[in-house]
Amino acid sequence: MPAFFGFDGHAPICVATAGKLPAGMVLGSNCAIVGRPTEPGSNFNISIRVGASGVSNTIQSTVTVRVLAPSARYMARTMSQNAFSIGETVNDVVTISGWEAPADAEIAWVYTLKSGALPPGLTLNANTGAVVGTTTSVGSFSAEIGARMSTKFGAYETVATYAVNVGVPGFGYVNTGGTGQSLNGMNSYIGQPFSAEVSLSATAPAGSILKDFAIPAVQLPAGLTIDPATGRIAGTPTTTSANLSILVKATIVTPGGASNPTQTNFGVSASRPILIRHVSSTVPVGTVGTPISLNPIITAISSLPLTAPTYNYAKQPGPCSLPTGVSIDPATGVVSGTPGTAGNFICYLDITITNAGISWLQQSTLLTFAIR
Repeated sequence: MPAFFGFDGHAPICVATAGKLPAGMVLGSNCAIVGRPTEPGSNFNISIRVGASGVSNTIQSTVTVRVLAPSARYMARTMSQNAFSIGETVNDVVTISGWEAPADAEIAWVYTLKSGALPPGLTLNANTGAVVGTTTSVGSFSAEIGARMSTKFGAYETVATYAVNVGVPGFGYVNTGGTGQSLNGMNSYIGQPFSAEVSLSATAPAGSILKDFAIPAVQLPAGLTIDPATGRIAGTPTTTSANLSILVKATIVTPGGASNPTQTNFGVSASRPILIRHVSSTVPVGTVGTPISLNPIITAISSLPLTAPTYNYAKQPGPCSLPTGVSIDPATGVVSGTPGTAGNFICYLDITITNAGISWLQQSTLLTFAIR
């Protein structure tokens, strides 16, 4: 009942002059809007002329009635991504929201496929609205599912969209050789063992297997190979290689027996495991007649240590000035002796490093120092 003021005890009388109320509801002459609505909507507007017994004057009033109805929905998913993988077991439930069932209404729901198609292998439970089963085909699928509510007071149907992508599970790699990785991929180093194992995507159904691995075009760094049965990439790099993005193809077989191609990009680089440098300064490091000893500085780039490495330090052909009495040890790179002349001295060295039977060259290492 609406609240009235200023009627001085006169009983109000209401008459609808325009608009409509939801189906199932009426305006009583006593101005009460009563009934059980069976039609949803947010803008049921009705104009009412309000008078009173024994009174000639009337007033106009407008009433808006909003009727809430249930809505059905499934989990919203981005169609640019795969919701499921082929061979995955699915149990997608429906959610009813935006409405509360009356206490005296017994509700029965029936769900039907109105249009479109569910992914092959999935079915709609007519009683619960759940989409269940095991996916058997890849692709994009969309369906309209009707949710019909029945009560002793009437029936109402809402429609939910069910849209998903079913894709092929992917895979990646895990560096198992301890050489780490960067933003661009895994690190490998000349003369040090490298290994990377296949890691199946978490979306792949349990029991899925990968086989028939291949690298169709771009090659791995020299010294690395791929096992076509397991996908393991391993070996010892023999030369440096810039960051490579290598397409690795394979076949995945899911528990239902479906076989599909899949692929991943494998990033790897091959670098020198250490960097050697000598003193490079114009600040005097000694004086004439006083013995000097300048050791090369070896900086580890790889997290793995070298295994009994050997070195060969050789002066590059061409000018290489050293003080009289000073020489370079070709095995250790130590610059030592008793300088007999003063001045600024410069020399370029080529350094050959051997580790695990593999050799590589670090060219044009600058050595510069002064004697006073």
